[in-house]
Amino acid sequence: MFSKDPQQAEEEATASASTGAQAGTTQSITDRSFSKQFYKAIIIQAKTNKRILQKQLFGEQGF
Repeated sequence: MFSKDPQQAEEEATASASTGAQAGTTQSITDRSFSKQFYKAIIIQAKTNKRILQKQLFGEQGF
């Protein structure tokens, strides 16, 4: 689902922060959009998990 894992993104952010100001600006924009994607995916996953749990608890009807 993602092009990078969080660990890799963190390492890249650290690397660019030590590189210089202009690299840092680009990286922060990239990180922001990556975080958005990441949290969207977490929310979607949570909703899916909730649906699965409801099916397990209450059976197939109504969900």
